[in-house]
Amino acid sequence: MTTPSTPNDLINTDNGRFKFTMWTAKINGSYDAGWGVRITPALRFQQGQPYGRTFNAGAANGINYGTQRILAEPIDSRRQDNIMILDLRMEKSVALGQGHKLGILVDVYNLTNSDAAQNINWGSGSSFEQPIAIIGPTIMRFGVKLDW
Repeated sequence: MTTPSTPNDLINTDNGRFKFTMWTAKINGSYDAGWGVRITPALRFQQGQPYGRTFNAGAANGINYGTQRILAEPIDSRRQDNIMILDLRMEKSVALGQGHKLGILVDVYNLTNSDAAQNINWGSGSSFEQPIAIIGPTIMRFGVKLDW
């Protein structure tokens, strides 16, 4: 636990500690589809990060040591978007003889094109809950590997 530097650090906390729960699940596996083709899907689900509205207080609010960010509500009052991402790899192996293999790969990241916000603005004001970072779009990667 970080030691509170001011009494304001104790507002909407449990004696200076944030109490919340989070969980993540991941499922993946491989399927040999025949003809030397292997398909490997990976599904990841992540619960959204908890947050509470904050505001900045300064000299106008009686604080004489600079600006202080203060929780206006407990940290587990709200949650950011849940994030679900499906990735897929397809690989075709070709035997080259003497135990050597050539693999041709295609990776597809974020196959379902999730556009969940990874991070949002917690601060009170006109930009409250506006996205700061959003999951990137579907992308593909092609590659070759050599097992020697």
